[in-house]
Amino acid sequence: MNSCLQVQDKYLIELGDSAVAEYEQRIANIPPDLSSPFNVAAMRLQDELVCLYKLVALCARSEQNLDKVASLWEFMEGTCDRFAQELSKLHLEHPVCGADLYYNQILDLRNKCHRLREMHL
Repeated sequence: MNSCLQVQDKYLIELGDSAVAEYEQRIANIPPDLSSPFNVAAMRLQDELVCLYKLVALCARSEQNLDKVASLWEFMEGTCDRFAQELSKLHLEHPVCGADLYYNQILDLRNKCHRLREMHL
């Protein structure tokens, strides 16, 4: 079995959980009347997702089994959904902070992961 997939089972999930937890902690400490810090928090969350995407892409490139590759992209698709949900809540609570830009970019990445998953089924 590819060692990258073994890592994915544990560490990539932990990275995603950690990114969301840190994001939630950051936004909880921002005064609600500010806008810019919420935008920065949204940008950082999207950056963390892109890093996860790059790790998954590296794993997928070295994997020979197409079902396992599809599983990696399915994991990434679900992770995008989770991150997008966080930014959707932020946008609803602070509509002028600009989180919708990052939300839309995350949805674009999710669609790419979905296409990659479909391609490897």
